[in-house]
Amino acid sequence: MTAGLPRVILPVRNMTMNDVDLPTAFKALGDPQRLRLLLLLRREELTVSELTALTGLPQSTVSGMVRTLSDAGLVAARPDGRQTFYRGAPGIGWAEAALGGEGLAPEDEQALADVLRARDGAGAEESEAAPLERPGLPGRSWEALARALLLLEDLGVVADLGVGSGELTLLLASEARRVYAVDRDPAVLKDLARRAAAARVANLVTVRGDFDDPVPLPGPADLVVLSQSLHCARNPGATLRHARDLLRPGGRILVMDLLAHDQEWVRERLGHLHLGFTDAVLSGLLEAAGFTRIAVERGPLDRRPPRFRSLLAVATRPGRHVKESA
Repeated sequence: MTAGLPRVILPVRNMTMNDVDLPTAFKALGDPQRLRLLLLLRREELTVSELTALTGLPQSTVSGMVRTLSDAGLVAARPDGRQTFYRGAPGIGWAEAALGGEGLAPEDEQALADVLRARDGAGAEESEAAPLERPGLPGRSWEALARALLLLEDLGVVADLGVGSGELTLLLASEARRVYAVDRDPAVLKDLARRAAAARVANLVTVRGDFDDPVPLPGPADLVVLSQSLHCARNPGATLRHARDLLRPGGRILVMDLLAHDQEWVRERLGHLHLGFTDAVLSGLLEAAGFTRIAVERGPLDRRPPRFRSLLAVATRPGRHVKESA
């Protein structure tokens, strides 16, 4: 038996099965790590992300184990907005006997306390968080955005490739001469146009298109922005070459993405095709796409587990920059 994990002692009497499928339940209890999760969930209601941070296991592994426990009737789910909380199902005291009554390992006791403290500390922040920082959107923080904008001067004409929530697009429109908002989802563009009209933003032009393919714009841009979208590109190198072609000579590109990570769950849940980029890889992609004066900088860590880190880059299309006159 693995050290620090609970022993399995099958009880003989005083068991309330509560309509549990016994073969499925005992099969679920046959894995030490699933036993570990059940002990945690009998103690506290937790999300899969919290269990991932607590155990150090890959999120895909934790999701699979929680699903197995849930299918066995050992764990109950409670949706809460964008999150789902899990807890040991009612009426499974017999399963606690099967766990040998050992309780949590000391390291799990400490990790659970840390996770609960982090949750309590984040509660007040989350209630007032801006949409750009809401849970489930890794790497999207106002701090990262502010750091990136410090690298820029007069924005001129901007092409925002991949609108997302639209918060950044509207912010850019407040400072730019014109913004071309490019996205493949017509519903996203319709909502963005509605919000722009409500805010009396008249310099925003929506363009439906997939930035993986050439997207014609009414005119050249002084700045192309790829904010948390390059990891969704089928071919990031081709996307950056297309971005270069949208720019005037001397125009710049701003890339805000995720530093390389190992969170496989983002592929299925968020549609990411790439698990971020290293500094060297992003710099190499920009150079291969024909950009010069490349600057890459790591942004801040997200406050919440699994603590993604932003990666920021600015680069220039070679040539003399002459902006469109107002």
